[in-house]
Amino acid sequence: MKKIFVLFVVLMFSLTSCELEYIDNGELDGNWNMVSIETLATEKQDDVSGLRRFWAIQAKLLQLSGGGDSYYFRFKHKGDSLWISEPYKYMEHQTGGDSLLTKVPVDFANYGIFHLEEHYKVEKLSGGKMILKSDSIRLYFRRF
Repeated sequence: MKKIFVLFVVLMFSLTSCELEYIDNGELDGNWNMVSIETLATEKQDDVSGLRRFWAIQAKLLQLSGGGDSYYFRFKHKGDSLWISEPYKYMEHQTGGDSLLTKVPVDFANYGIFHLEEHYKVEKLSGGKMILKSDSIRLYFRRF
C-alpha cells in the first residue's frame, strides 16, 4: 500500500510540474518585410522594399534575415513600446552554437538597428502594416 501511495504522489508531482508556456504577441507575431526607412533629422525616406530585409517575430525571439547573415534578438513588447536586446549571430554550421554579439555589426544599420539594445515606439500595428520609431529613424513594414 505504501508503494502505491508513493507512486501516486510521484505521478501527481510529475503531472503538475510541467507547464507549457503560451506567448501571444497579437498582431506583432509574423514575418515583416521592411519597405522603407525614414531618417527623422532630414525627413528623407529610402525605399528598401526590393532589398528583402525581414524581421520575423515569434514567442520571445526576433530574427533578422535577408542581408546575408541571420541574427536573433530577445524582445519585449508592452503597449506602444518594443525593446530589443541580446543579439546573437546565427551560426548554423559552426560548432559552439550561436554567438552573442558584443559589438554592433555594420549589417544592423540596414535593419534600422544601431545599438545592441534598441527601443522603438510602435506607431502602427494593424492591417498588415507596422511602423516603428526610434530616436533617429522610422521603419515601415508590411506583413509578408
